[in-house]
Amino acid sequence: MHQPPCLDHAKSCQVLLYNILMRNTRTLSVTLPPDMLKRAQSIAKKESRTMSELIREALRHYERRSHVSSMWADVNAYGRAQAARQDIREQDVDRMVHEARASTRANKRAPRKPVAKLIPAEKPADDLFGYMAGKVKIVGDIVGPATPLEDWESK
Repeated sequence: MHQPPCLDHAKSCQVLLYNILMRNTRTLSVTLPPDMLKRAQSIAKKESRTMSELIREALRHYERRSHVSSMWADVNAYGRAQAARQDIREQDVDRMVHEARASTRANKRAPRKPVAKLIPAEKPADDLFGYMAGKVKIVGDIVGPATPLEDWESK
């Protein structure tokens, strides 16, 4: 059954609109030297990726690496500021590192207080029956109540 042209057009417009709204990527044209392109294609094939996936992963890796470099730059700036505040010069650093390591080694060799006392484990009983023989003392009637019945009544 053939639909009127206006319905065919509306259907194709819906599909086109769906594709436009659902697409979260944009096309990018990149030029690479031939040997770099061959290496990229080889890596993509070896890892069962598309070239787009490979480039996206490379960009993510670059961003992480760039972030780490930025983080180290921040740490370095902090260290330099602390050194300036404490009047530590670059030629002092090597000596201070050796002193700190020597101190750490000396502390590791120092005698320490015991943390736990090790004692031999008791030999387990050979037989489960009679294991508690001689360890229990009967001090009264074990059938009757321990206290008078009057103490059991609620008041």
